Amino acid sequence: MGRLWQTLLLSHWQLAFAWLPVESLIHRQQAAYYQALNDSTAATDCAPFIRFMLECSDRTLQTTTPQDSPQVESLLRALTGEMARQEMQAVLGLVEMTLPDKPNSRNQRYRLTGPGLQKRAALQDGSYR
Repeated sequence: MGRLWQTLLLSHWQLAFAWLPVESLIHRQQAAYYQALNDSTAATDCAPFIRFMLECSDRTLQTTTPQDSPQVESLLRALTGEMARQEMQAVLGLVEMTLPDKPNSRNQRYRLTGPGLQKRAALQDGSYR
């Protein structure tokens, strides 16, 4: 119950805490977790436990890969309300249908457009920013 409250309180402060895998953090450092609980109980002070949990959270936040890649940023800029798949493809301009006149055809396939091919090449050679 304490971990739920911690997540709730911290996520109101910074949304990243809502997605922090607290159970995984504790599982990987179970001995230290129980030691922090015991230290807090012995001292009748929750500071050792809070310090442990915040240090754990900090280490995880430092190693978490940000999801704000250029692709995500591009998608977020392109999305305007609810959009159909075709609208999104057109706005992003990276993928096109092989049979644009028959979007529901069982033979429908997708291919990269010129800009899509350029972005893929840049991603592969590491020059994409």
